[in-house]
Amino acid sequence: MADTEEKDDEKAGDDEMGTYTPSQIDIDAIASAKSLGDAMRLLAPQLEGLPRRSRGKYGKRKHLTPEEKAELTRRRNRENARSTRMRRKMYIKHLQQVAETLKERHDELNSKMAAPPPDGYTRRRDAVRRFLELRGARCLDPSSWREVLGDGFVLTLPPTPYRAYPDEELRQPSVRTVAGLDALLADVASLNAALDAASAGRAEANARRGLDKKRKRANPPRGPAGLAYEVDPGSIVHVGDVYMCAYACTVSVEDPAGLVSATHAGMAKCTFAPDHTLAAVHLRFDAATVHATLRDLESAPAPPPS
Repeated sequence: MADTEEKDDEKAGDDEMGTYTPSQIDIDAIASAKSLGDAMRLLAPQLEGLPRRSRGKYGKRKHLTPEEKAELTRRRNRENARSTRMRRKMYIKHLQQVAETLKERHDELNSKMAAPPPDGYTRRRDAVRRFLELRGARCLDPSSWREVLGDGFVLTLPPTPYRAYPDEELRQPSVRTVAGLDALLADVASLNAALDAASAGRAEANARRGLDKKRKRANPPRGPAGLAYEVDPGSIVHVGDVYMCAYACTVSVEDPAGLVSATHAGMAKCTFAPDHTLAAVHLRFDAATVHATLRDLESAPAPPPS
């Protein structure tokens, strides 16, 4: 008899479950839930809508006979078991949906990773690498830059208070816009002047400390200040005509005793012309940090003699 009632309850539960339509699973929202309860509510929102027995449904028990109380207890247990089975089945159904969604996402990512690189990917990657190499080499040769720059090239970067630039480049309060090859060469020349000023400032500081006289013969100066960019391969994102990467820029100043350097981080976002040359480069970095770095390099302690 009990088995028959349980089967009837399960069938009734299945019929009632059929009235609930599974919602679209939002995997990202579930993954970012702050608690397990929040995740469960997102995972199976129908569980919140199941009817619950009111506490006063069965009335007062003190006026019931022992047989009526026992029957009431059995009846209540059957209803609780039926509700639990409904919730369990709904929960399993939603878990299956989550598993299917995750599998689809996994397969999609695998297919993207297995797909060949987009057309011109290597040429675009090399163009970005060459751009940073030329900037790091402080290149002022127009023909070298023309190899990687497209017509109408535009460079944007934060305002740089530590070096000179035309007022018209500050078209927005927080962005400098360097348009065209001539303007880019002027920007590189300005950058070179700032680096040379840092190198000269260090030489003056060493002279004031009397270090040059002590070290000049054994450690002669090795040349001007340097600049080098290094791209983090794991940060590269290439989608369509947009190429983004994180880089580390190392500024070095020569000292009679050795090289003094400091590194700051930045981001580059590049877009391309149809021939895979650079149409625009957007450099983002903390200009105040770079300014402080150049000032610190002028007076930083010299490295110990090697």
